[in-house]
Amino acid sequence: MKSKKIVTLAHYYTIAEVQQMADKVGDSLELALYAKNCDADVIVFAGVRFMAETAKIINPKAQVILPDMGSTCSLVTMTDIDKLKLWREQYSDYVHVAYINSSAEHKALSDWTVTSRNVVDIITHIYQQGKKVIYSPDRNMGAYLNQEFGFTLHQIFLELY
Repeated sequence: MKSKKIVTLAHYYTIAEVQQMADKVGDSLELALYAKNCDADVIVFAGVRFMAETAKIINPKAQVILPDMGSTCSLVTMTDIDKLKLWREQYSDYVHVAYINSSAEHKALSDWTVTSRNVVDIITHIYQQGKKVIYSPDRNMGAYLNQEFGFTLHQIFLELY
């Protein structure tokens, strides 16, 4: 029987005992990047569901285990996916930019998936091409982007909740 390489990832907000046994502790982006390059057969992800989904998307060969299937975050639960699908159909001329802290289903409905580190650069790039942008699902990031760009970005959360 071949032994499997198991890697345990823990988000910063997990309890100290979980962090102590983890191979890597970090924020969601840092852990996603680690999952991509860790060459694991199995990834145990102590975090929320979207983090484990992201690990599976970027490392499809690995089995990803989420110990608590009920773990989630407000950015995931605030989006009505059916309304997002309808919105995408109605406003197909918009480029949908989704925050990485969203569900796999949400990301699948986006044109770009961004982090807080690269969102301004990505939206600047899209606007320079003369395209319209919709950003979701983080209200706070949306407010920041409105201020940063000096105008009101269309924000999906206004339509979806």
